[in-house]
Amino acid sequence: MKTILIVDDDAVVLAVYQKRLEREGFRVEVARDGLAAMKMLSELKPDLVVLDLMMPKINGVDVLKFIRADARLKTTPVIIFSNAYVSELAQQAMAAGADKGLLKASCTPALLLQCARDLLAGTPGVGDTSQLLAVRAEAAAPAAAPPPAEGGAETVALAAGAAVGDRAALKNVRAEFLKDASVELVRIRDHCSAYIEACSSTAGLVRLNNLYQRLHFAGARAGLAGCGRIALLATAFEALLFELIVKPSLATPSTLHTIARAMDCLSLLFEKAGSGFAEVTLKAKVLVVDDDAVSNRLMVAALKRANLAAESTAAPQTALQMLQAGHYDLILLDIFMPGMNGFAVCAQLRRFPGYLETPVIFVTAHDDFENRIQSILSGGNDLIAKPVFPLELALKATTDLLQAQLQGDGAAHSG
Repeated sequence: MKTILIVDDDAVVLAVYQKRLEREGFRVEVARDGLAAMKMLSELKPDLVVLDLMMPKINGVDVLKFIRADARLKTTPVIIFSNAYVSELAQQAMAAGADKGLLKASCTPALLLQCARDLLAGTPGVGDTSQLLAVRAEAAAPAAAPPPAEGGAETVALAAGAAVGDRAALKNVRAEFLKDASVELVRIRDHCSAYIEACSSTAGLVRLNNLYQRLHFAGARAGLAGCGRIALLATAFEALLFELIVKPSLATPSTLHTIARAMDCLSLLFEKAGSGFAEVTLKAKVLVVDDDAVSNRLMVAALKRANLAAESTAAPQTALQMLQAGHYDLILLDIFMPGMNGFAVCAQLRRFPGYLETPVIFVTAHDDFENRIQSILSGGNDLIAKPVFPLELALKATTDLLQAQLQGDGAAHSG
């Protein structure tokens, strides 16, 4: 009997995967954090390790390095679970010797089982690669999610390759997730408010860790439950928080504003979970307009890592031509540009067909953010400070696109 060690700090995720693998004849051992995993690995020589990258105490990359440094374990196949937005961590894991990467929020027991069987048999590939983590040398980008199944939100969790034997388990996860959604939302919102209030104090890191843990669990469980939009926003949210835990100084007024807006959007998604709204895949085309070449490239790269199709220009007049020639779902505008500032560009594009409600994010200097925020937000637009923090931009773009999608859902239902 082959032994698989699963290292994950979410009890619900552990239970789902453990049950499926044991049903297929594997012996399954579990560890709830990296430190516990290292202690177990010192005594246990598993045939395969399934490893979450984002864990407390010791992250998955450190556990993987421990495995590859041990003569008894260095050839053990390792599958990593990754958040699509933490590309640098995923790259580190692949460089450290991970054999396969899976997107945690959209993986199913069937796909994990398939990968495990392939690796144990010595074959590298799987038949369905739609949820494999794509890591490239230049930038990691999440694999495109498969289209939703016919029949509404309840079937989505069963559509991404779930086998018949998984359906009851996934249906139970969905039922539990929806039953607990209102209570979980209150917890997340309370932790978020507490962190924003205390971010600059010594208690801030504790508040931040509490918020991160709740979002970490919510994202993984939402994915298994078929609540794709909650999973998408929660994973972008937790990736930003994970970075803030490592670098608390990145908690600027701009970042805190982005967190507050993401929390508002997440609240709406939780309230609509299970209400019959379609769990559609977020596909969007983004235009970046900034005459600063470095800032321009950074924003485009951050958006592409978030699996958004991004184009850019340094010239405001060229941007207006591009907007008329094709449709964009989100626009980033630098405020200060030669010839025409971002406000003037926004005023013109609002008169173009199809752009009246299109989300526009203004980009401003860091020291001007607080002075600009009220005047800009009063016009219904969003704002982000330079130098742009890539994970903040990924979360802000995801938030604004989902909010626009929710408004479209509401209009369709009211009509």
